[in-house]
Amino acid sequence: MCKRRSCTRTCARLCAIGARVAVVEGKDVVNGVLGAASALAGLSLVFFGLTVSTLRSYQAGTPDKVLTSYKWLASIVGAAFLLGVAAVALCVAWLALAQNAALRVLAVGAFGVQLALLLISAGWVLAQFVWGEG
Repeated sequence: MCKRRSCTRTCARLCAIGARVAVVEGKDVVNGVLGAASALAGLSLVFFGLTVSTLRSYQAGTPDKVLTSYKWLASIVGAAFLLGVAAVALCVAWLALAQNAALRVLAVGAFGVQLALLLISAGWVLAQFVWGEG
């Protein structure tokens, strides 16, 4: 029988026939989220800077209708960057402190929202600036 306490019935059956069952540990998840969230935060910071510099390149009298798309895009990308930083902080706290399950869940959740915001911003850029009229 399997020596792990947290086995499900399927795991116990597979272990009984001698199969090896891959178990993903919490540290593997946190290390993966830490690397991916920090990479996406760095990438989003670059795009945030490009968006803000484009927004600031317009003259002071530019109608707000022209700037609205850039303001929304900068807000979404900026929020994605901040969530990436939060996910990295949560991962480091999980690794350095008590390895609480709540911290791991919060880190994965922050990374998921960060990824969703970056997908939304990419769709926004395609719709507004590539295929739209800007």
